[in-house]
Amino acid sequence: MRYGQKWLEIFCALLLAGMILVPFLQVLSRDLLGTSIPGSGELTRFLLICLVFSSYPLVIASGENIQMSELRDTLPAIPRRWLNRLIMVASIIICLFVAYSAATTVQTNFNRATPVLKIPY
Repeated sequence: MRYGQKWLEIFCALLLAGMILVPFLQVLSRDLLGTSIPGSGELTRFLLICLVFSSYPLVIASGENIQMSELRDTLPAIPRRWLNRLIMVASIIICLFVAYSAATTVQTNFNRATPVLKIPY
């Protein structure tokens, strides 16, 4: 498990480096050569999407997900349990809504792609 996690960390670091390098090269190209690199904006957005979804397992595995639990931790045991259940149900509903929205968007834009790199919307 640790070996795979190390490879995922390296992959995420490379994605982050690419996200930094592509706009940097775009700026240099515009300033020094007077022309832009076609598709650099699309590639940067694609790298951002890949980075977010690739790094999320690392965030969960390390327990570093953002939580603002100070108020919840001060509650007595029974209200805290009910609040945790409410948060869980709300999270499930929101995740289902996001999944439905993503599926609808993909279905609507199935035959559309970005102009230069042909990355599907």
